[in-house]
Amino acid sequence: MEPKTIKKRNGKNILSQIEKVALAAKDKNFSVEFMASISKEAEAIGAMLDCTPVQALLFSLIFNLNFTTSSVDIECLSKYMDCSPIMIARHICDLEELCRRKILRFEKSPHMHGRRSNNALSQVSYYVNRTVLDALLNNRKYVPETDKAVDTYDLIAKIRSTMADREKGQLTWDEMEVEIGAILDENCKLPFVRDLRHFKLFLSEQLVFFYVCDEYLDGSESTEFTEVIKSIFPDFRKQLEVRKDLIDGTSNLIRKDLITLEDGFFRSDRNLILKDRALDMLLGNDKNAFVKKQEKKRPDLILSQEIEPKKLFYNPEEERQLDLLTRSLMPANYKKLIRRLGESGMKTGFCVLFHGMPGVGKTESVLQIARQTGRDIRMVVISETKSMWFGESEKLIKGIFDQYRRQVERSEITPILLFNEADGILGSRKQNGSSPVDQTENSIQNIILQEMENLEGIMIATTNLTQNLDKAFERRFLYKIRFDKPDISNRIRIWKERISGLTMKEIKAIATKYEFTGGQIDNISRKMIIHDLLQGPTDFVRLQEFCEEERLGGSNRSAIGFR
Repeated sequence: MEPKTIKKRNGKNILSQIEKVALAAKDKNFSVEFMASISKEAEAIGAMLDCTPVQALLFSLIFNLNFTTSSVDIECLSKYMDCSPIMIARHICDLEELCRRKILRFEKSPHMHGRRSNNALSQVSYYVNRTVLDALLNNRKYVPETDKAVDTYDLIAKIRSTMADREKGQLTWDEMEVEIGAILDENCKLPFVRDLRHFKLFLSEQLVFFYVCDEYLDGSESTEFTEVIKSIFPDFRKQLEVRKDLIDGTSNLIRKDLITLEDGFFRSDRNLILKDRALDMLLGNDKNAFVKKQEKKRPDLILSQEIEPKKLFYNPEEERQLDLLTRSLMPANYKKLIRRLGESGMKTGFCVLFHGMPGVGKTESVLQIARQTGRDIRMVVISETKSMWFGESEKLIKGIFDQYRRQVERSEITPILLFNEADGILGSRKQNGSSPVDQTENSIQNIILQEMENLEGIMIATTNLTQNLDKAFERRFLYKIRFDKPDISNRIRIWKERISGLTMKEIKAIATKYEFTGGQIDNISRKMIIHDLLQGPTDFVRLQEFCEEERLGGSNRSAIGFR
């Protein structure tokens, strides 16, 4: 509810009351006579700010002096009232109460940030909170905002808002420190705050942690290291100190397994990422649901439960190899295999290559294996990993593997990393590549080779071309499964499955005449559905015409032009 406007007392608004008190205090000390002379005005100001008469007096003095000096210290107050600094110091508790209630703000001299400055009263100065000023200018009662958070997410939002005020210059560093401390004190019963205090982080570490938490809640799995440090710490020396602690691993954030610092392609490319311990703190019981919700937003993620079942037909050798791969990737078998490989000192990564001509079911086979084994798929679109900017493509590829690694860490069932139609990145590396394009292609391939070497998970690549497959890639694929055109028996099964209403004689005739792949037969079945809807049932003659069209160049139609 908006605070009601306070009625003018004796025809005067609150600013005139403050002005009268401030002018009357000039050279008046804290005498009893003086305090009695301003009692009515001090009472009116106290009612507006919900404070004592003495606090109302101090506020009025600072409010008035702020117009000629940006902040007011004890010496300034003592000179104005013509009293000793000690007399003002007796009311430090009143000044601190006004600061605690955010009526006043305080700041320390920029030269006094050491331990000895904490009790240096001469180095503390005060000024009026802008929110209070706005309320008084509108003759409204000031109502301080509560620091009580609804939940952890609200708490992080309040803290980041305070940090943002400091970044925009609306708060000093000391004010931010005080306000964040007050927010944490007010919400000390939240499990997040209890856990945070258990780790005994320094203020600088807390600020980095809050920043990364806020970025994660905003949808970013990782936060750029340099950006965080520069945003939080205005002092360059402090930036270097915090950077060094994080890089060296001496920061409590690293040592206590709250955050990891992930290397990028370039030395300057580093990302801060919340570890599972931190996610447990931040999300609590919402962790699994929140992570799933974040993942569902990703266009490159295919959830296993959302994959539609589809019947596929394979030649005998394909079926044997795919059956072996599917059984190997069943969760129970996969765990045993990984454990056995690890105990034998062998690599545990499963890298698989599906190769063959287009339309033979390579991609669909990956989807069906994922559905059967309960594994989500992270799909890599090769075209989206290439950038016109120097170094960006390498960073994108490295980022793909970094994201996949994090997904593996937090998944109960290891997902599949799918490089679909990967012809452009699996070819032979340029031996004498001197152009920027050749250098970029080689760099991308080198990154992928290194990641495949260290892979802990499942990677499947599909390609139409293998004649130019680099030998280094060939060696790293554990399984290389070739997909051929379906033989006559499988073509008959596919035609029967995809198109209803044909006699067995018609199916055998068309399967014998046209050596189509499953993808081509799917195209023809779609054309038939469209034809049936718009022009009526498709007869066998029209079906043959669709087949001729699909064959591209195999049509018996007369050529157009001169002979």
